[in-house]
Amino acid sequence: MFYPCEYGFIPQTLCGDADPLDVCLFTTDPTFTGCVIKARPIGILYTADQDGDDPKIVAVPISKVDPRRDEVETIDDLGHHRKEELSILFKEINL
Repeated sequence: MFYPCEYGFIPQTLCGDADPLDVCLFTTDPTFTGCVIKARPIGILYTADQDGDDPKIVAVPISKVDPRRDEVETIDDLGHHRKEELSILFKEINL
């Protein structure tokens, strides 16, 4: 399966499904397991799984981490194709 973004969570948070709040982070380069990145939210994708509400925060790195994402202010700035990739990904996961 291809993830169009880095996928992680916000520590010390809980959602309706009793799991930490998920984050879809659009980075320029791939990261590694356990990587911590300061990011800013640009939107939210509302999903649910068998355990309840499971929203995903859509985010980009802060300017100090990656200034190439400075122009991205809302999820709409990602463009139609990226938004469609996210929608397809989470439709498949949450069946």
